[in-house]
Amino acid sequence: MSPVASAFATAHHLPSPFVHPRLQELFDFVAFYERYYSRGAGRTAPAAKQRAANAGRVRFNLETKIEAQHPDETVSPAKFVEVLAGAIVRNHLESRCDIQSFDFRTLVLAQEKYPSIRTVYLVGSPAQLLVENLPPELRPTK
Repeated sequence: MSPVASAFATAHHLPSPFVHPRLQELFDFVAFYERYYSRGAGRTAPAAKQRAANAGRVRFNLETKIEAQHPDETVSPAKFVEVLAGAIVRNHLESRCDIQSFDFRTLVLAQEKYPSIRTVYLVGSPAQLLVENLPPELRPTK
């Protein structure tokens, strides 16, 4: 068990270090990790300085999971983007986060409302690049 994971679980009153984190807890853990190795209990650990520096450069690759064929099983694309991008902005992590998805609706909304957050269009086949809601600049040229 990592001492920093145990310390984080204790500090955040989690029942276990193995709890599946929510997005905010993920952001909090990376910030905690950086503090732990830069000025906390881990500051004297081997490679503490490098660990803290690495934590300060972590990039978050966040994939939206929306089931377009079953809209009653998930929130709307607009709500998903509002919650996801809102957390990114509140934590000032726009330059360190990517939002990726096979569902282009969330990416188009994210680009419109949060242009400072990078979006990544995932495709399973070239045919997906022909969908109506794909931004024109991403459409293949003939």
